[in-house]
Formats: sequence, structure tokens, C-alpha cells
Amino acid sequence: MPPARGALGALASLTKFAPSRSRRCWRRTDCVSSRPPSARAPRRVPARVRVTAALLSIPAIAHDSLHTIYERTIAYQANRGSPFSVWGLYGGLGVWQQAVQAGAVALALALAVIPRRADLIGLAAAAAAVIIATQLGIEHWFYLYIPWFFGLVMLALLGRFSEPAIPEMEAAEASGSARSSRLAVA
Repeated sequence: MPPARGALGALASLTKFAPSRSRRCWRRTDCVSSRPPSARAPRRVPARVRVTAALLSIPAIAHDSLHTIYERTIAYQANRGSPFSVWGLYGGLGVWQQAVQAGAVALALALAVIPRRADLIGLAAAAAAVIIATQLGIEHWFYLYIPWFFGLVMLALLGRFSEPAIPEMEAAEASGSARSSRLAVA
């Protein structure tokens, strides 16, 4: 259903900006391509996505100008205050907020270059730390943002209690010796 996928992708992109960054599966060929992303041709937005976005934008543009739409969406979100974080609750902490945001960027870069653990548990812990550090520096924080990192934190905390995976070589040796012994079966 490529037309439906494109239409839903356009609708999601008009609702929130984040889905417009992940255009990977708007076309079936991008999802199943075995070539690395650098070897593929530059992606273009499919016509069905552009047509859907244009049709869904007609009511908004018919009633307001593009300037008004920009002012009520992007400019409003960028300039609004919020009492849901220490930065919005108390004034004059802009320098400290920028320091926390710079620390979050530094943490993300450090974890990208020098990871502590090279397994799934370490990746979950690092991703949760970066998300939490990023959320510490935002102006508007809401408790509904907790699910963004909660699953990763639980995976990191509870993952250490799981049994370690047996390497393939040891598993093959163990199963091979058990099958070759007829006395063990009897």
C-alpha cells in the first residue's frame, strides 16, 4: 500500500515535524535496499506525499497567511515560557541552561566516540543517559516525557540480571559432543 504509506507519512509530518525526518519507508525500494545509504541516490519526496501535504494544507492556507501560520506554530513554540522546568520556573538562569544543554551535547558526543559497554545493555544505558541529559536542558518539561527514556532505563537496569549469551562456538561444541555420545542417549 505505497499510496497509503505516503499519505500517512505526509499527515504525520504535518502534525509533528519529527516524522518528516524519517522518510525511509515512504517508498518500498528504500526499505529493502541492500546498498548502504551513502551509495543510494539522493531521496526525493514522492509525488503522493507532496500531493497529500498540499491537499491537507489548503484549509490552513485559505484562512490564514503563511506568516500567521509560522507565528502561531514555530515562533510561538520557540518563545513561550513554561513553569514545568527549573528554567521556566525561575528567571535569569539562561547561562546555566545553556551549560546544561552543552553538557548534554558533550555527553552524546563522548558516548558516541567512547562507549563503555559494547552490548545492548550498554547501548540502552547510554541512550537513556543522553535522552535524560537532553530533557534536563529543555524549557518545557512534562511528566509525559518519561516514557521516552523509561524503557531504556528498565532495559539497562534489569538487563544485568539476564543470563549471558553462550558464544556460537561453545554452543556448537556442546551440542556436537552431546549428539556424538550414544551412551549419553541410552
